[in-house]
Amino acid sequence: MGLADGFPFDEKTQTVRCDSLRFQLDGKQASELVRTGCITLADEQLRILRKFYPNASSKQAVIAATVNDNNENLGPDDVYCLWVEAFEIAVTLNYGVISSPEKAAKALATPKDYGAASSPSTQVRISPLGELFFRGEKTTLHQTLKMIDSIKPPEKGEFTNLSVVVPPPGDPERMVDNQTANSKVLEVYAALQHYGRERGIDVCRSW
Repeated sequence: MGLADGFPFDEKTQTVRCDSLRFQLDGKQASELVRTGCITLADEQLRILRKFYPNASSKQAVIAATVNDNNENLGPDDVYCLWVEAFEIAVTLNYGVISSPEKAAKALATPKDYGAASSPSTQVRISPLGELFFRGEKTTLHQTLKMIDSIKPPEKGEFTNLSVVVPPPGDPERMVDNQTANSKVLEVYAALQHYGRERGIDVCRSW
């Protein structure tokens, strides 16, 4: 399925535009996802996933469904793990792949690399509670601003950026109001953007 804006989801609503398997995350899985951008599936989740993709790995790279930048490397045989709620991921069901034993055997067999921005070493990640993480470790807003200071300003005609993963809105603790939780996330992201803009560093969303 070809889409003009890249991945098969709406970045404003996190709506997945095709059939998908939905997996609820426990606290340990959510923490891993927030810190690293990857998820380790539980045995029962993996059992269900392997009914469709028989060699799926227990470890999967997950795309935050809050940015869609028209990635040109997408193909008709791709299958995606999408972060659609604070405690939920969606794995797309690609029937062209599922119907082919050869293609199904390869799908999700190894965590997919979506480019340099997918590496936690080059990303700042925001949790659904507005906490900041860098290289898998919790950090502070002050430390992140100092990191922006350390980035060499771009030369004329060049482009320098800091990738930030903004999580999908949702109920991060099953009790916190969605809008309140998401407003904290957006405040942190806006602070990073403003600080970067003043220093010629583009702070932009990534997955």
